[in-house]
Amino acid sequence: MRAATGRARSSQQPVEVPELRTELETVTANPDGSFTAEVAADPVRARGVDGPWREVDYTLTARDGAWTPVAGGEVKFSTGGGDQPLVQYRHGGAGFSLRWPKALPAPQISGPSATYVDALPGLDVVLTAEGGGYAFRTVTKSLQAPTDIDLKVDSDGYRIVADPDSEGVRIEDPDGQALVEQGPPQVIADSPAAGGTRRSSSPSLEVVADVVHLRLPGPTKTRSSADRPQIIDTGMGAKLATWSYVSSLHGDENYKAARDKQGLGSGRCRTTRVAKGKVRSCAGGLNFVSRILWAFRVDSGARNDRIARWKNRTVRDVKFRAFETHAFVCKPATRVDIRTVNSKRVSGATWNKEKKNLGHHLANRTVAYGHPDCKKEGSPVEFGSAALTSYVTKTLTAANPAAGILMKATKETDNMTTGRGWKRFHGYSAALSITFNIQPGLPNPLRMTDTSNDACPNGAGQAYLNTRGPTMRITNPVHKGEAAQQLTTTFQIEHLASDGTASEVERKDVGPKPNNTIVTFSPTAELPDGRYRWHATATDGLLWSGWGPWCEFTVDATAPSGEPSVTSAQFQEDQWGAPAGTVGEFQFTDAGNSDVAEYRWAFNNDQPMNRLPRTGEVTVLTVPVSAFGPSTLYVTMVDQAGNTSERTRGYRIKAKSRCVNPIDDKCAAAVFRMDEGKGTVAADASPAGRKMTLTVDPSKAWVAGPHPDRPNDRAVGFNGSTDHGHTGAGVDSTGGFSVAGWVRATDTRRDFTIVSQNGGTRSGLFLGARGGRWVFGHDLADAPNAETVAAAGGTVTDTWTHLAGVYNPTERTLRLYVNGEQVAEHTEVQISWNASADLQVGRERDKVRPLAGAVDSIRLFQGVLTGGDVERLTRADQAR
Repeated sequence: MRAATGRARSSQQPVEVPELRTELETVTANPDGSFTAEVAADPVRARGVDGPWREVDYTLTARDGAWTPVAGGEVKFSTGGGDQPLVQYRHGGAGFSLRWPKALPAPQISGPSATYVDALPGLDVVLTAEGGGYAFRTVTKSLQAPTDIDLKVDSDGYRIVADPDSEGVRIEDPDGQALVEQGPPQVIADSPAAGGTRRSSSPSLEVVADVVHLRLPGPTKTRSSADRPQIIDTGMGAKLATWSYVSSLHGDENYKAARDKQGLGSGRCRTTRVAKGKVRSCAGGLNFVSRILWAFRVDSGARNDRIARWKNRTVRDVKFRAFETHAFVCKPATRVDIRTVNSKRVSGATWNKEKKNLGHHLANRTVAYGHPDCKKEGSPVEFGSAALTSYVTKTLTAANPAAGILMKATKETDNMTTGRGWKRFHGYSAALSITFNIQPGLPNPLRMTDTSNDACPNGAGQAYLNTRGPTMRITNPVHKGEAAQQLTTTFQIEHLASDGTASEVERKDVGPKPNNTIVTFSPTAELPDGRYRWHATATDGLLWSGWGPWCEFTVDATAPSGEPSVTSAQFQEDQWGAPAGTVGEFQFTDAGNSDVAEYRWAFNNDQPMNRLPRTGEVTVLTVPVSAFGPSTLYVTMVDQAGNTSERTRGYRIKAKSRCVNPIDDKCAAAVFRMDEGKGTVAADASPAGRKMTLTVDPSKAWVAGPHPDRPNDRAVGFNGSTDHGHTGAGVDSTGGFSVAGWVRATDTRRDFTIVSQNGGTRSGLFLGARGGRWVFGHDLADAPNAETVAAAGGTVTDTWTHLAGVYNPTERTLRLYVNGEQVAEHTEVQISWNASADLQVGRERDKVRPLAGAVDSIRLFQGVLTGGDVERLTRADQAR
């Protein structure tokens, strides 16, 4: 739909909106933003047997066990036998079927018609696909043919009810909306009065519950009835096409829709003086008057959808068009009127019923086409007026969706000149052309794309923005089941003074753009700090949506000055405070910035993201300090608009170890001594008490440890391939931590890892060897291509070596120790993610840098060991 409206505007030509096609209706988008619905009297397309819309083709074809038109509506005729309904009809998702009182013979197929010979003794049934549905006729061939027939109705959404307006039946949905008014049953072919089978009464229909009782005329024998069979339209067909004509020549006859090539008559037909001394006759001297009637099914969707759709449309103009095929004379051209008629009466109209029911005058034209002297091939004739537009507009939102149109000659009186007004028009090609605009919906929802929640509340909940060029965003809605439009959106911004008065800042048009797409606008000039509001309206060039609701916001692009103040009784700055594990209280104050909404804080990360709402002049953060040694608490202020303070406060603390001796196993996060000497589990001697699973061959893995003077000193050997140990993570890698262990490599040429703590894809810490040097490092992010930083030093040997790594978050350093001595340092390191997946020994992650060699005494501490602590740890292992 967007494509149609856009192409119409760019090409300056009408473009069809294919999504709104129906059997009767074609909608086009016009270059000026309006639309035109062309409503035909007869279906112009139908769904083919393969699904897509196709040109109407009522030729019957066998499919799915029934006879159905190639493209002529959802109609199925029986192939014969006792199980199938005679006819099944569906439209718009609902339907019904009629069952014949006995088993049917196989039909004879000819084009659109199926003839069931002797469906009852002496009586044929003829079903014909036409008019977007079907016609149902009987042919009485014998005096013995039955006259009373009961047909069972199976309803699937549609039902058949008696229709007092047409004296026939009406097919309607459960809401009572008519799909078809069929008109009464009638004889359409009979023998003349002089002989043959002549009717002794009129056919009739009676509906009782789910049975339709058809009563046929009883024939009277004057000569062989087989010579002139009696054909009756049963009035139980179902066609979307509804037009007819009436004639004073046969005042009680109803002439239903037929695809008339010559055209239907309008006006008086009689012997007429056309020039001095010359007379002509239009029908062999007969003298009668004819009129043509149409019932246009405007928008044949479900009632509620149709009414809602047309309530959102403003009709600008309506035209009625019919093709004139014949004019009795060219000069003088005569006038033709169109008038209103009750659409429910069209299908059952007769001259005697409708002679005086002329309705309201709508429009007239003085025309003459289809004569050798005036455009003999004929021509369309278009009628238009304010009265026609008003009449059809009212019909569009009425319960009955059909507009009834009557065509007649302006003068029908009986004199020698009136016959000049005799004309013929096609019934099937007539159409209503309705040009309308769609009422644009209110721009909604309103959004500010610069806010965190993307919403647009007012008052206390309004958005506070830290940009001077905010972006306003709206969506112009598409009404349900409606075509898309090209809409121009007008945005208006106003400044709100402290006293509540408003003054316009800017008004700007954006578009045209298709509705149901996002339309954005940013002010041309930067907005100073202050309160504002905006709203929007949309137009298709003729109709306006009206202004949408206001959206208030405040611009505050000025950051809080200075930095917050931080104090703590338990952890005074740059002094040894309470032991690690203590729940500390830290007081934050706003340094005189009254618009601070929250504080953001983090340990050892100068981009703090933990949020703490401001609760008053002093805001208290209560948090445990988990790591011993130095840490830094970073704090920044954030105002309502999201501006962060000019500076971030770094508050340095030092938590004592819980143990007098920081390297005591009781204060470690993990201790794996590897002295079991058998099995596939290594115990954790720290308070955590976890177990490490060893993926090794236990008959080969256990080897002598680094201290041969201790007979019980054991270590675990790894094969450099699949061997490893794993358990849960030991430390929070964003805080200060230390890691240590013994290693003896049997292959010093390869890179390997003795201990690592990992995330999903990378390592938060690792201790091992790379490029022939000892390393302690960290991957900067848990991402496949993350950068690695490491402290590297010393030379890898095949002897037992004690390694230790210490991360100091306050100094932002990684330090590497070999046999108790610092050999390398990497500075400007900030570990901002916690590797919490697992702890592995003998490799990193999944088979990354496996160790060929042995490890012993793996330890982790949640805290910063000093150089002296590391030296003592090395000696303690040697002395143990």
